[in-house]
Amino acid sequence: MLSHNNPLSLNISMEEVRTFCNNVNNLKNVFSCDCNRYLRYYSSQEILSCSGPCKNPVRYFKID
Repeated sequence: MLSHNNPLSLNISMEEVRTFCNNVNNLKNVFSCDCNRYLRYYSSQEILSCSGPCKNPVRYFKID
C-alpha cells in the first residue's frame, strides 16, 4: 500500500497514509510490554505476556 510503485496507492491521501501509520504504531504499542519487547501468546495458559525477562511484565488474561 505504501510503495511508491504501487498503482493502488495513487488515490491515497497523505492523511490516509498518516492514519494508517498511526494505527500500525498503536497496534505495536498494544502488543508491546513496557520494556519494549513484543508480547507473546502462551497457548497453554491462554495469556499474552512479555516475551523476555522483565521486572514488571504486561500480561493479558483470557476473560470468560
